[in-house]
Amino acid sequence: AKVWDTATGKVKFTLEHQGIVNAVAFSPDGKNIGTASDDQTAKVWDTTTGKVKQNFEHKGKVNIVVFSPDSKTIATASNENPNPYTVNTVYFRDAASGGMDSGHYLQSVVNTIAFSPDSKIIAITTDGKNTRITGSISANLKHQGNVNAIAFSPDSKIIAIATDDNTTELFDTATGNSMATLSHQNSVNAVAFSPQPNGKRPESHIIVTASDDNTARFWDTAAGNGMITLNPQNSVSAVAFSPDSKTIATVSGDQTARLWDADTGNAIATLNHQDIVWNVAFSPDGKTIVTAGYKPARLWNAATRKAIATLNHQAEVHAVAFSPDGKTIATASADQTARLWDAGTGNAIATLNHQDRVYAVAFSPNGKTIATASYDETARLWDASTGKELTTLNHQSVVYAVAFSPDGKTIATASYGTPRFWDASTGKEVTILNHQGGISEVEFSPDGKTIVFAGDKTAHFWDVDTNSAIATLNHQAEVHAVTFSPDGKIIATASDDETVRLWDTKGNAIATLKHQDKIRSVTFSPDGKTIATTSKSGAYLHRVMTEDLITETCRLLGRNLTAEEWQQYTNSSLDKYEKTCQKLPVHHSLIAEAKNLAKKAEKEDIKTAISILKKAQELEPELDLVPDTETIETDPELVVKKFAAPGKVEKGKILAQEGNIKEAISIFKEAQKLEPEIDLNPDTETKETDPELVAKKFFTTRKVEEGKNWAKKGNIEEAISLYEQAQKLEPEIDLDPDTETKETDPELVAKKFAASGAASRKFKKGKILAENGNIEEAISLYDEAQKLDSDLEIDAYYWGILCRYGSLNNQAQDVIFACENAVELSADDGWIRHISGLARALTGDYQGAIEDFKVYVDSTNSEDEKEKYKGWIETLKKGENPITSEELDKLKN
Repeated sequence: AKVWDTATGKVKFTLEHQGIVNAVAFSPDGKNIGTASDDQTAKVWDTTTGKVKQNFEHKGKVNIVVFSPDSKTIATASNENPNPYTVNTVYFRDAASGGMDSGHYLQSVVNTIAFSPDSKIIAITTDGKNTRITGSISANLKHQGNVNAIAFSPDSKIIAIATDDNTTELFDTATGNSMATLSHQNSVNAVAFSPQPNGKRPESHIIVTASDDNTARFWDTAAGNGMITLNPQNSVSAVAFSPDSKTIATVSGDQTARLWDADTGNAIATLNHQDIVWNVAFSPDGKTIVTAGYKPARLWNAATRKAIATLNHQAEVHAVAFSPDGKTIATASADQTARLWDAGTGNAIATLNHQDRVYAVAFSPNGKTIATASYDETARLWDASTGKELTTLNHQSVVYAVAFSPDGKTIATASYGTPRFWDASTGKEVTILNHQGGISEVEFSPDGKTIVFAGDKTAHFWDVDTNSAIATLNHQAEVHAVTFSPDGKIIATASDDETVRLWDTKGNAIATLKHQDKIRSVTFSPDGKTIATTSKSGAYLHRVMTEDLITETCRLLGRNLTAEEWQQYTNSSLDKYEKTCQKLPVHHSLIAEAKNLAKKAEKEDIKTAISILKKAQELEPELDLVPDTETIETDPELVVKKFAAPGKVEKGKILAQEGNIKEAISIFKEAQKLEPEIDLNPDTETKETDPELVAKKFFTTRKVEEGKNWAKKGNIEEAISLYEQAQKLEPEIDLDPDTETKETDPELVAKKFAASGAASRKFKKGKILAENGNIEEAISLYDEAQKLDSDLEIDAYYWGILCRYGSLNNQAQDVIFACENAVELSADDGWIRHISGLARALTGDYQGAIEDFKVYVDSTNSEDEKEKYKGWIETLKKGENPITSEELDKLKN
């Protein structure tokens, strides 16, 4: 593992293991680094010096290393344990002293270890369908799926476990009891708690879950209620907000309309129809609801949820609308009529006749005129008080939509390929706009200055005054619905491509709301804070970032969107990045992403990196593009070249190591063109600038390292061959650079490493034999290993294993030498000293045992262990041995 200086980009320390490093972790206080390796060790390193502070030996590959939030405890997990009694182990140690706190032995592979924020509770997840927590209580938390993610609440009282059975389970950490199950339609991959309590329910937290069903969902941890998903019993065709934004009405294919609390998503009431329902509207005062679908429309009292009247048609009802004063309802039907009704009584007022089915109906802002759109290729204007026809607006194809401008002076109609504007007072055609494809939706902005037409795979945004296109809003499939936010700053489009997309008034994409089905409708709440969408799978609420909410979010977060968040939430490239929090700087990850792209050293990536930095500069003209250096860098192209050059060097290094010397030299020269003074081998102390020499050096160094590895595995012939390949390019190369003397004989060096590898294998085999009680054979292998390689450095842990198991198997006298070697190598290790003390007590060296046990007592955090060993010390002082045969059996088991 390597530690890098973020300011210079150079390696500070190399943290060496004898095997693959599987995990690395910084302690929260920044003082230590933990590493876990296949060499069966976990190590703690000093972040200042890079030196080893603690070395923890395990019985198998170590896969996990984690520090507690208070930095006082380090946890490690080891799998593939050779000991027949323990398959997998988790150890908790004091991070400062290395003393053992506790150990857990499990029958399944350990996947995750997590500490609660207060460091008092530990969660361990395994391949099995359970999670173990330890702390004030110990409990197994049962769930139905394998664990993908876990998270603790900020107060440590709740643990959330996300699994592949489509659920997240919440558990009480004080009791281990299940609190709630949060469901998705597919595997749940991530879970997180809000840092602050729910403002409306201080005793609870908001939790967000992310799933393969393409949704992220918000929940109240106290109630377990989904905050953005409404779940009717059938597909949802329409949704409407009450004027005060507190209630939502949905209608669906199960012949019902349902009312929901807009804050919590809880169901309030069900309004039963006799037929399928696909339209719903609230009266302007919120007191009345009208629902419509197949044949009759129905009028409901919003407070009592009781039916007031039935509004009869001879065929399905396509649209409903309330007059601005709420006194009249207009319905449009496939029976070739639109009809006007008294909203208070449900009595019929007038029938407006067409020659074919009527698709849409709208009231003028002053309520005096009604416009209808029909399959008979006309839109018609009617007097709202008398029901008399005022004028006919003729088209050449079916008219699907009609809308009044907010000032009531203009009417917009939508038919195939021809959006049209009409003078509302005269009925004369004013403008025809060109549109490629069908049109089924039309809507004016609240100020009437712009209009959106939609129907095919696009929505077209137009300036009403100039009759010119502002932008084309693209989808991947047909657009079914379009709407403006109440303040006119956001346009929402809904499509068969299973997305709702939000756009600003320049046509820039703001966000993409992904669903699982084709979207049928999209609606803003009157207060503009929520968007409701409907599809076959349900209705969904999405919170909108209003100015107040943005200001508060910016205050709490203290930053702009990261590069990753920008791409995730807006579905836009980074060269279109915008600041969400205008008073805060561009997020540093934007610069970092440009740097990462540049480092790939590919032509297109370099071009994109320059575009990103130029965008960052556009947002902040004085931005330092390389904040890690003392000088201020403001030239995007120079900065990208500076970043790209090391990427070229790294590519050249890989090519050279693979033997592609000519290609490597060419790449190194490209790097020098980008940055003439670049060091082609930054891992060395001296600066190297000769492409040919550096390429050869990378090749020969790799061959020497490969030769060493093959020799240690016992393949001497392969090792010699690799050494000779290195010598062809660099005849005087040192084949063993770790020694003071220069080694140039391939056969001698290969045999030396072969002996070292054989010795190491004998030690490991001896360790396993010792653990299984074969002490004589273990001692013999230890002795053979030392004879094979007298320079082999034997870790204190290996001597400690021989000491421990020899003592437990009544052969303490035979292994006392191993105990002494272990203490000599690691005199401050509590585990070593407690093993040595055991052997010394069993061989009659009571004073030596006392000294060993004192070190162990000082190192352990377990109060029970302290008391136990203090008692042993007192017994030893009396000249008595506390390690009876019964005690020895306990230790052995």
